[in-house]
Amino acid sequence: MLSPGGVMRIAVPDAGRYLLSYADGGRGLIDEYRPGRPTNLLAAQEIFYRHGHRSAWDLETLRLFVRAAGFEQCEGREFGASRIEPCPDSPHREQESLYAEAVKAG
Repeated sequence: MLSPGGVMRIAVPDAGRYLLSYADGGRGLIDEYRPGRPTNLLAAQEIFYRHGHRSAWDLETLRLFVRAAGFEQCEGREFGASRIEPCPDSPHREQESLYAEAVKAG
C-alpha cells in the first residue's frame, strides 16, 4: 500500500538494549523499567512477549527483514526524529523502543 519512495517508521521493543542490561546484571534498563521481577530474565522476557509480540528485534535483525520485504535505506532513528510529520512516536514507549525508518523501493 505504500508508494515507492514512501517512508515506513517502525518502533519495536529494543531487545538488544534489554540483553545488554541482562548481561550486566540488570543494571540500566531492567533496573529502571522492570524492577522487582523475580529474575532479570523474567524481566527481559516481558518486553519480548507482552502485548502480542512474537519476536525480539535489534537494529541489525530489523534491517535484514525490512530489506527482504522490499524496503531500502533502513536506518535507526532517535525518538521524535522522523521524516514523517508529525512524528507518530508515543512518549510512554521512548525508553524501551528501537526506532527505524525505511524507504519503499521504487
